[in-house]
Amino acid sequence: MAIDARRTTDSRALLVLCARRRRWYGLFALLAALRILRDVVHYRIRKREMANLASSLTVMVVMRLGWQDIVMRFGFAMALNVLVYLLNDIFDVRADHASGTRDRDKIAFLQNNMKFGWAAASIPLGVMIGLGAMWNHELLWVLCVAGGSCLAYSARLKRLAFLDLATIFVCATAGSMLAFPLDRALGWCLAGLLGCFAMCFQVVQMVRDHDEDASFGTRTTAVVLGPQTMMRLQRVLLVLTAVYASLLVHRWVGVVLLLTVLLPFRAKEADRYWNHLRLTLGVAWLAIVVFIGWTGMSYGWLTRLGYESLLW
Repeated sequence: MAIDARRTTDSRALLVLCARRRRWYGLFALLAALRILRDVVHYRIRKREMANLASSLTVMVVMRLGWQDIVMRFGFAMALNVLVYLLNDIFDVRADHASGTRDRDKIAFLQNNMKFGWAAASIPLGVMIGLGAMWNHELLWVLCVAGGSCLAYSARLKRLAFLDLATIFVCATAGSMLAFPLDRALGWCLAGLLGCFAMCFQVVQMVRDHDEDASFGTRTTAVVLGPQTMMRLQRVLLVLTAVYASLLVHRWVGVVLLLTVLLPFRAKEADRYWNHLRLTLGVAWLAIVVFIGWTGMSYGWLTRLGYESLLW
């Protein structure tokens, strides 16, 4: 049987062209995924929304972990933050594009390349799975609980009144689990306090986004209750946070935290209140970690726990 040399050459050229296209497509997919991750990180740093990395680091230091353990856990924390914020952007991409409150070019790029956005999520996810498998298997439990709760929040629960606020507490507490061995009682007390802080910040965020959420028909707690009721709820949460801190973490810092109730909170000045609250809670947290770091123990009214105190 005779073979057509020209036809064979054309077929080989076609195969080479297809291979090149696949190769360039893979490169484009990688670059697109990296750009999406860069945009996520850049926006959060600019908005100062990754402060939980600093709090997680202070918990690691207070719990007196080894430097190698701190490096690995902090890397895990960074990957978890990137994954959580990326998932949030993916689920909110249409609303963000319609609102015009964020960089339209970056949002449009994500909206037009959603499959690369999902592919980008595999990068921090792979980092966390690798660290959990190779360094500490407890981190895999943290990934399941923190990652799962944050995924549920971004996909659905953030649009359900009351569940949105409760889920934030779970997400923040679970996200702090990466900073300590899971059998340490003091670590859980500190994680719970960070969860309380997160709820207080979330109330401000909800009030700030009230008009936009209402226009899109999103039934957040703020939309259901209204800004004025949310401001009263904020004072209740601040009192509960102060009581929690006083009973379980540091009795006098908890008492001082009651002063946050006096901070003026108005819907039109939510950004200003956010900064004042961040400063106040940040100073209180710094006082707590310095005290525990110096003495090696908490100083609550109910209990005094050392960094080696076990849950069981």
